[in-house]
Amino acid sequence: MLLDFYEKYINSKVEVDGDYVVFHLAAPKVYFLNIIAQGSSWGAILDSKAAMGLGLWDGKADGWWKFHDWKKEDSPLYTKEIGSGPYELVEWNRAEQKVTLKAFTEYWRGLAKVENVVIWGVDKWSTKKALLEKGEADIIYVPYEHIPEIQNDLDLKIINNLSTLSITAMAFNWNISQDSPYVGSGKLDGNGIPVDFFSDKNVILGFIYSFKYSKLIDSVLGGNGKIIPTCLPQGVLGYSDTLHKPAYYYNTAIRYFKDAFNGDLWERGFKITILYNVNNFSRQKVAEILAESLKNINSKFEIKVKEVDWPTFLDARNNGKMPLYVLGWLADYPDPNNFIYTFYHSNGTYGYYYGEKYTQFANKSQAFFDGKSLNEIIIDATEESTINFREDIYIKIQKFVISEGINVPLYQPLKNKVFREWLKGFEFNPIVPGDDFYKYEKIE
Repeated sequence: MLLDFYEKYINSKVEVDGDYVVFHLAAPKVYFLNIIAQGSSWGAILDSKAAMGLGLWDGKADGWWKFHDWKKEDSPLYTKEIGSGPYELVEWNRAEQKVTLKAFTEYWRGLAKVENVVIWGVDKWSTKKALLEKGEADIIYVPYEHIPEIQNDLDLKIINNLSTLSITAMAFNWNISQDSPYVGSGKLDGNGIPVDFFSDKNVILGFIYSFKYSKLIDSVLGGNGKIIPTCLPQGVLGYSDTLHKPAYYYNTAIRYFKDAFNGDLWERGFKITILYNVNNFSRQKVAEILAESLKNINSKFEIKVKEVDWPTFLDARNNGKMPLYVLGWLADYPDPNNFIYTFYHSNGTYGYYYGEKYTQFANKSQAFFDGKSLNEIIIDATEESTINFREDIYIKIQKFVISEGINVPLYQPLKNKVFREWLKGFEFNPIVPGDDFYKYEKIE
């Protein structure tokens, strides 16, 4: 039975024809080549002999399932590496969050100019800063709030306002778990919210127009962000500055809140808790700005802001306990599908957690889409090969999600790059989150 599955669904999908590898997809997916070309786990291709040598596969069709979907700790690749790049792994010290690499002498493009590379996860800012100032670190990540502390160091190179293919958004749970500890009384009685609180469109739109986006970017992020219309970043097909961007409108927010729950929400008020993960300064400030703004709109609107550790935060999100939350998304591949599907399709990585009521909404026939559902039109966009037509579909999808207030992008981050002046060769590529060490050289 499992061998039949292999022949029908795996082996038949990939064909080797001379120097060509042919993939037979179940449906057209115009972003497929982006996935294969991108250096993510989606399209990783391993040498079969090397894989068999490590015990990743025995080279036989029957029993393939024994090597499928392992826990990462059980995979030989947890302690070994397979690759043909410019560096090879020397050590991965998980206790110290430290990876040591050395230049691969047989690399086909020639030996890297920087022979040894150490990637070290250092959480404490003061420690990172000290390593940089002593010259013991060539590159560090500097949170935007700490840039003023180092900007006058003449031995450093600081590049600001680098666009990212990422967004930070506020998402709403249309079906909060009944056992959530973050909904107060669980009723619209002034001491909590009902679990379907955000399935009322007026509530979401009230929240969207209550948030002070410019305050977040200017006062909290130090200008390192830009306001965008939807959860599709600037620089990706389908982005348009002509679309309506979220903004703080006091009177508009009041109007939506007064319409919510037939006026009961405005009269009774509500209490909820918003979580942010430990040491996440920007998420903390998002929650605090929202809480302050809502309190100013109606004194009966109360938000408690609570810090939790990352596992607790994820568990609350994954189990539908958080009423609303702030999360970011970094592109896996440079195509609008990676954002539109993720945030707006009910099977998307984030859309899935909006709850069953959202799934029903996303599958509902919409006159706006000539009778198709939001889910269907999102899939249509992945199968359209003409760029102009694809762009038109994505712009139409965005107009719809803006009018429905499904979620709200808070900002598209702008990043900085900080490194020692002696390090040369930096090239910025927004789809590559790390560094291309092969292009670097030290000139002291």
